[in-house]
Amino acid sequence: MSTPPNAATSIIAALSRTKTKSLKLDDSLTVQIKCLSLGALEKLQEDLKLIKDEEDQLAQLMPILRAGVQGLEEVTREDMRAFLLDDLKLIADEVMNVGKSS
Repeated sequence: MSTPPNAATSIIAALSRTKTKSLKLDDSLTVQIKCLSLGALEKLQEDLKLIKDEEDQLAQLMPILRAGVQGLEEVTREDMRAFLLDDLKLIADEVMNVGKSS
């Protein structure tokens, strides 16, 4: 039994809608975590494998934060230096977990 074209389009549209989850870091800072699609998560994992310097924590975190946090799509290394490393790690972990659970 095949799915009628209109039904298939509706299913794809429903699955690809953008969802977000709020992550409160402290009283003054809340970030919106994007629920990444399976394809986006797979691409992100492939991109992370290409990073050569495993000691460079910012290089490891930036692709995750750019892909998974609203408003950080164009963030620079210099911008990232204003954040606490522990906060960046917490946000990156949340991006990967939200993507897996959505």
